[in-house]
Formats: sequence, C-alpha cells, structure tokens
Amino acid sequence: MSEENEIIEDAIEMDSTPKRNNFITVLCILSWVYVGWSLIGAIGQMTGSKEAQLEELDKQIEALKATEVYAMDIGKDMVAFYEHTLTIPGYFLTLTVLFLLVEGLGVFMVFQLKKTGFWIYIAAQIGLIGVTVASMPWPNSLSTMALSISLLITLVFVILYGVNLKHLR
Repeated sequence: MSEENEIIEDAIEMDSTPKRNNFITVLCILSWVYVGWSLIGAIGQMTGSKEAQLEELDKQIEALKATEVYAMDIGKDMVAFYEHTLTIPGYFLTLTVLFLLVEGLGVFMVFQLKKTGFWIYIAAQIGLIGVTVASMPWPNSLSTMALSISLLITLVFVILYGVNLKHLR
C-alpha cells in the first residue's frame, strides 16, 4: 500500500510543477542572444586599444565628410554623433555591461519560471535606456532614431514577457 501512495504522491508532484511553454523559451533564447552579442561588443570596446578606436573613428568621420551625405542634415548629425562618441566616459560601458548582466539574470529567472525575473528584466531595460539617453548627443536625429528603435524593441519584449506572466510563479 505504501508503494502505491508514493507513486500517487510522485504523480501529484509532477503534475503541480509548472511547465515552461515554448514561447517563453524562444523569448529567453532571443534575449540571451542579444545579451551575449551586446556583452561581446561592450567588453571588446572596454578592452580594446583606445588609440586604435579613436583612429578608426577619425577615419570614419573623415570618410563621411568626403561624401555627399555630409551635405545633408543626417550627414552632419552622423558626424556629430561619431564625434560625441569620442567624449563618452568609460564608465558608461561599465554600466552597460552591468545592466546587460542583470538583464541576463532576469531572463534566466524567467526561464526558470520565476516572476521576479520579469521585474529584474524591466529594471535592467530601464537602466540600459537611461545609459543610452545619457551617453548620446541631443538634439540629434541619429540619437533619436537609435533611441526610438531601442524603445520599440524593449516595449515589444516587455509586452511579450508580460503576456506570459501567467505561466510564471
């Protein structure tokens, strides 16, 4: 009799464990790809030669000034954007890396079906947007476009994660 009770208890335990749906899995994988790709870029910038980075940026600015695009407003905004990146303090990259790691943690918690991960994810997104706003030149059409795209993608992912909150505990 006790063996039957153990089997029944095991079956009840297995049924009460929430199962991750495929959509949450796909969202988490897409988020991890973004976090990984962004971390590689940010860490590469942090560890790379500053002189080489400045040299490359100067080349890009000079090449842009030599084109017909520079005569348009978007060309001038692009040059201003590139020139501004020369003055961004290094701690912005450090903050970006920290927020990306927090985002990765939040996504991992969502993957484990923990609702707290969703709130951590949102906090990290707000932090990343804050760093973006603080590190870009304003007013600038390129900065506005980059921020708009970031906000749109963030909003889509927050909504998609939010719709699946019912699957989290």
